[in-house]
Amino acid sequence: MKYYSLFIFAILLLASCGEEFLDPKLSTKMTYEQLLTQPDKIEGLVVSVYSKSFPDRLDNTGGGFLDCGTDNAVINLETQNIYKIASIPGYLNPNTTIFGGTWGWGTYYESLRDLDMFFDIVEENDIVFKKSTERNDSIFKRNLFGEAYFLRAWTMASLLKNFGGVDDAGELKGVPIPVGDVDLNNYEELPRESYDVCLDYINEALDSAMVYLPLEWNDSDDIYTNRDQNFGRPTQVVAQALRSRVALYAASPAFTKGLSDDVKRTRYQAAAEASRVAIDLVGDLGDIYTDLEDFYCNAQNEELLYRRIEGANTSLRLEQQNFIPTLYGNGRTNPTQNLVDAFPMSDGYPAGESPTYDYNDDNSMYQNRDPRFYATVLYNGATVTYATSQTQIVETFVGGDDTQANPDFVNRSTKTSYYLRKWMSTVVNLRAGQQVKAFHYAVYFRKAEMYLNFAEAVNELAALGGPDNIGGLTAADAIGEVRDRALQLADDAYLTTIGGDVVALRDLIKNERRIELCFEGHRFYDLRRWEDKLDNFAGSMVIDNGVFTRESVYQLAYDPDNYYLPIHQNEMNKTTLITQNAGW
Repeated sequence: MKYYSLFIFAILLLASCGEEFLDPKLSTKMTYEQLLTQPDKIEGLVVSVYSKSFPDRLDNTGGGFLDCGTDNAVINLETQNIYKIASIPGYLNPNTTIFGGTWGWGTYYESLRDLDMFFDIVEENDIVFKKSTERNDSIFKRNLFGEAYFLRAWTMASLLKNFGGVDDAGELKGVPIPVGDVDLNNYEELPRESYDVCLDYINEALDSAMVYLPLEWNDSDDIYTNRDQNFGRPTQVVAQALRSRVALYAASPAFTKGLSDDVKRTRYQAAAEASRVAIDLVGDLGDIYTDLEDFYCNAQNEELLYRRIEGANTSLRLEQQNFIPTLYGNGRTNPTQNLVDAFPMSDGYPAGESPTYDYNDDNSMYQNRDPRFYATVLYNGATVTYATSQTQIVETFVGGDDTQANPDFVNRSTKTSYYLRKWMSTVVNLRAGQQVKAFHYAVYFRKAEMYLNFAEAVNELAALGGPDNIGGLTAADAIGEVRDRALQLADDAYLTTIGGDVVALRDLIKNERRIELCFEGHRFYDLRRWEDKLDNFAGSMVIDNGVFTRESVYQLAYDPDNYYLPIHQNEMNKTTLITQNAGW
């Protein structure tokens, strides 16, 4: 038996901050032996990880969507951390807290410690969680084991995504792996493990999670198996989705430096196969672009593989932050001209390359676009529907109602000429005395990501001389499914012209990933794992008396060679065994 008494009180207090449906409370200190008599507190060791290892909302960066730290968007409040990181050279450094709250090094390690403690307890003691029947206890315990293994994999994957990289000595490193009773303020015995060892740790945890978790939650009345009672808990599908993402990251250029083509092929083969299994589990893509309210605000939408309710069941926060000023919002998230240009025309051709539709710096820019553009961006002249039936015309031309021409809108108006449409509910009303709230959630995995992961992995596998399909599905097939759902074309002529050109298909896959998954926390990491350009300009459009002029809000302030994020200096100061990532 490991001795954890120094940690029990703090851990159990953290457990009390878990999901609402499991909220164990503790008001007095207890010993390890007393803990064994209170199964709800043992369960709390697992439940507490949700609040520590998962962001509770998509714009959880200490003030803004993570896309505001990329060339996809700008936040209009210059005091926000994400604005400073993106715009001020050197602001991102080992002493900067990149993300707020749950995305930090320390909370991830608290999660791993809690999970280790849970496994030690249940493996060494016969804990009865549900006394009603043996059957109920068996199912509950099995599910809880599956959750714990999944959370172990998720937490390590999050650490690896944020802090893995090539260190100053040129070695590809992961992060320390604590085992058992470890003092988190003393890392003398915890050097960084290799990237491969961390991958093995994740995959072993996922293997176990797949054994214990149900394939999916059902519609029965059984509280231990039905969907409503287990909202926010993982399934085998979710575990496979995580395996797909982790495998793709591991195959990416930033994490295969110095490896042979044979090893790279092996990595991409693993990513392609994991993604193919995920696709087989999730099935065909549904239609999410005809009813945006259903996609943005219905947590049971079949597109969503894994999600979490944001705070209370209903809120105004997202709209208060991002609605246009004339609808009483703060207009915080401003998509860039770069992102606007990235959306194809409605015939599937890139903007400016369509044989049918013009794309000039005038109003034609906003016509005949991919439906995902209209579902993501509010532009000058767009019609906003809110409070179910009321409408508002967006005015971002110089002197327009949604600009700083209105003295009430200083620090609330757009810096790029655009506002965010994605994730905004059409039923919300922010007007004082008439407020209407809406349901919101944070999404962690979507069906579309599995197709995008597969397309990227198979295309890169083919580029390295490997097979161009897995189980008969090609990269073009998979990316075609994502495009077809949005574009609804009888013939995707542009995709056909690309054919088997792996370079052209790579560019298309990257762009599809950019627009399909924007404002879901992906591009910040995608650019780094691809080793793509980090210091682009964040572009804007100035519309003055009908004249459209492209300008730049700022050049992104990242060192173009720093593809890995820094480990915080506070952690580096604890030991000489943890090496810093290169460039910091």
